[in-house]
Amino acid sequence: MVTTRESGHAVRLAEAAAGEGCSPVIAVGGDGTISQVVDGLVRAGGGARASAELGIVPSGTGGDLVRTLGISRSSERAMLGIASGRREKIDAVRIRFETDDGTTIVRHCVNVADAGLGGETVKYVESMKSLPGTVAYLAGSIVAIARHHPQRVQIDLNHGAERHEIDAGVVAVANCRYFGGGMQIAARADPSDGELDFVAIGHCPPLEAFGLLMKIYRGSALDDPRVLWRRATHIRLDSPGGSNVLLDVDGEQPGRLPATFDVLPGALTLRI
Repeated sequence: MVTTRESGHAVRLAEAAAGEGCSPVIAVGGDGTISQVVDGLVRAGGGARASAELGIVPSGTGGDLVRTLGISRSSERAMLGIASGRREKIDAVRIRFETDDGTTIVRHCVNVADAGLGGETVKYVESMKSLPGTVAYLAGSIVAIARHHPQRVQIDLNHGAERHEIDAGVVAVANCRYFGGGMQIAARADPSDGELDFVAIGHCPPLEAFGLLMKIYRGSALDDPRVLWRRATHIRLDSPGGSNVLLDVDGEQPGRLPATFDVLPGALTLRI
């Protein structure tokens, strides 16, 4: 067992473990740690010994990924699932985006990435880590909504097959269903269908936004006419005029738009 020392360390550890033929590689942590382990395993996928399977033992603030995957929050039960040997193929997401210094990088994730309000929410949640996970995310969301200023986002689905431009509230690219400590942003997403669920909500007045937030928690937002919901395999998000639209990737804030998202069908094998 190896303990991570800094952000990004789990990526390097997982990539090295997969390259050395270790399997399964078990991630013990929250959504951010699991996301980094996924990044390392997918990066190792180009190597000759890229057959490492992923085991997950949840321990963290949000626990959104395991809600979709049906993994127990009990460490003992999660370990029993890994030991059972049952395997399940799921998709991953490849993201190309800009860091704060303007460098373009590639990262892989497994749950949900979003731009605009989500990226701002992460900043506030980080300052509320002393609160229980769901409470911290809800409080961070309320503060972000109250302080949010609309940002223009250009949307391109499937290489120009469909285009939109909105003043963004929430713009999410989802492989799984939950983000933000239990919000069902993509209640019908299936991580093994070879597609991404795209969900966009334009900027709303605060009271209207709070009402939509409650619908997201209940999983009924996709039926609201103010919500744009599509499925796609390639998505590009851009910020016209160069405005600083922040990106949230599996609960971390690594950079900003422009960003592209591509599904990688069956890229991960779970021991579950």
